[in-house]
Amino acid sequence: MDEVTIELQKRVGEFLAPEAQRLPTDAPRRSAVEVLTRTVRRGWRTYLVGGFLRDVVVHPHSHWPRDFDIVVEGCSWDELSRVFTDVISGHNRFGGLTLRRWTELPGQDNAAPQELDFDVWRLEDTWAVRHFALPRTIQSFVQTPFLNIDSIAMSIGPGDDYLTVFEHGFFDALERRYVEVNQTDNPYPILCAVRGLILAASLNFVVGPKLATFVYELAMDVALDEFVAAQVGHYGHVRSSREQLARWILDLRTQLEAGRAQVRLTNEPAAEPSVPEVQGT
Repeated sequence: MDEVTIELQKRVGEFLAPEAQRLPTDAPRRSAVEVLTRTVRRGWRTYLVGGFLRDVVVHPHSHWPRDFDIVVEGCSWDELSRVFTDVISGHNRFGGLTLRRWTELPGQDNAAPQELDFDVWRLEDTWAVRHFALPRTIQSFVQTPFLNIDSIAMSIGPGDDYLTVFEHGFFDALERRYVEVNQTDNPYPILCAVRGLILAASLNFVVGPKLATFVYELAMDVALDEFVAAQVGHYGHVRSSREQLARWILDLRTQLEAGRAQVRLTNEPAAEPSVPEVQGT
């Protein structure tokens, strides 16, 4: 996947470029970069991880993503908190800080402010690295996300590895167009399950056998309302309705029972599908 790596490095390099384009629409990018590089300017190794990098690859012609996940090495918790004191909005569920910044678009009086959201962790505070006492390295970290499509990181400085990519199954996910379990242990299995389904559907990827089995077995013990509630807790709103989730779980059941190695989800919502033998439907 060398060509994908090169394109990803090019795109992220363009995003981080210090030269202002002097366009009103570039203001959110510059504001995001200012926040992202605060830790770099203090000499702390900083990595973009997960969703931003995924979206840059799979949606290369869309607007820049507005959500950023950051992992930092070389600072204390107090130092990290002080760096972002003006933009801290809370603490996230995986042991990091949640940051928010609103950016106005110059010259557009009626334009709504752009919201930029960040989640930032010290590397040693990330859940799996701490829980499994893994080496405190970015190479260890990329092996820990629940899904293969999230298992990517890129260094944004400082140091000679600027824009170096670290991954564990991410490029395989792109090449084979499937979403699969990368690391099963996770404190939020319902959220991980519903995110896997939403990502597979939105990317038009198939669901790998381990993820399909994981979600279906979980759905046998968990009511669909809990899958809905997990979305509200994570996204702030419902991205997939109870009815759509029931349709997807039916897809999992019927295709797994048919012996299919991978499951393709039905993207069109079905009206009140029934899912026999699955609780909460």
